[in-house]
Amino acid sequence: MRKQGQPMGASRWLQIFSRGIIGIAISGGLALMVFVVVYSDHGYMALKRSTLEEQHLIEAVKAGDQRNQALKQEIQRFQDDPQFIEKIAREDLGLINAKDIVIRLPESKPSATDHATPTR
Repeated sequence: MRKQGQPMGASRWLQIFSRGIIGIAISGGLALMVFVVVYSDHGYMALKRSTLEEQHLIEAVKAGDQRNQALKQEIQRFQDDPQFIEKIAREDLGLINAKDIVIRLPESKPSATDHATPTR
C-alpha cells in the first residue's frame, strides 16, 4: 500500500492505464456491435423495412384475390343470367332490343333568351 503523499509507481500507472484502455475498447466494441445490429443490411432497421413491405404485399394479394373473386362472379353472371347480359348491352354498349320502339326527339335549338347579349 502506498502512503499519502508518496508518488505512484510505474506498475500502478500501468494497471490504471490498461484498465482504462480495456474499458474504452470494450465500450467501443459494444457500441460498434449495437450500430451494426441496428443499421447493417441485415439489422433491425432492415428487418423493420422488410416487415412493412411484407404487410403491403399481403394487402395487395388480398385486394387481388377480392378482385379475382368479383370477376369470377361476373363471368358466372354472363354465363347464367341473360337479363344481366341485356343490361350490360343496353347501358354500356347503347344497344336496343328488336322489340323496342325508338322515338327520336328533335334537337332543341337555342332560343333568343338563352344567348341574350346585353344591350348598351
